[in-house]
Amino acid sequence: MSTAMFLLVPVIALVLAFAVFTIRELVKARSENPEVWESDIRAFEKAARKHPPPPQAVLFVGSSSIRFWRSLKGDMQPLPVIQRGFGGSKLAALDHYAERLVDVNRPRVIVVYSGSNDITPKHAKDPQQLLESFQSFAGKAMTGLPDVHIYYIAITPSPARWQAWPLVRQTNRLIQNYCESQANLHYIDTTDLWLGPDGLPERANYLWIDRLHPSKRGYANWTRVLRPILLKHYPELAEQAEVV
Repeated sequence: MSTAMFLLVPVIALVLAFAVFTIRELVKARSENPEVWESDIRAFEKAARKHPPPPQAVLFVGSSSIRFWRSLKGDMQPLPVIQRGFGGSKLAALDHYAERLVDVNRPRVIVVYSGSNDITPKHAKDPQQLLESFQSFAGKAMTGLPDVHIYYIAITPSPARWQAWPLVRQTNRLIQNYCESQANLHYIDTTDLWLGPDGLPERANYLWIDRLHPSKRGYANWTRVLRPILLKHYPELAEQAEVV
């Protein structure tokens, strides 16, 4: 085997593995039945029983952009975090599993990234419907945890779904307005960080393989905005945060 072929083998293997995973997630993403994610939720519950999550942590929930955030714990140090992304998921699924995601973890703060799979160029839900799903999720989360703070990260302007951007903007705007009307709900808009000087999605912020999920640089965008905001809810970690 030549040196060039030897170096290409791990790249090819990575692409194939990602392709297989993506196909599985796309099958789920096309379904409107939240039960297709039951196995993911059971896996989270099993993990929580085996390794109890840290108390009063920041719970990150949502779709595969949360699931793929492999550097999340390091990026958010010294904040205690719980990562519960399930690929291909939609806002209705997040709402369906709200109690099982939130109650078992008892977080102090919840960060949500969900809705991107609800708005694709070929299949898009009505923005009002997505707002109602988020409202329902937030209501369920705060029923058991009335003091919890929930942060909704605006759906990003990805190259793969740029055609659906007008509907995404409407959805983001509705959720923003709702969050601004509620004491413990917050909207995080990082849109400008994802766009280039030409007003189009900056390709470097996304994985080249699908032009949808954040790249290392994309996750750095979220980290730069989110971490200082979340630290405000953990004054006891202020000293540690200064040295991280």
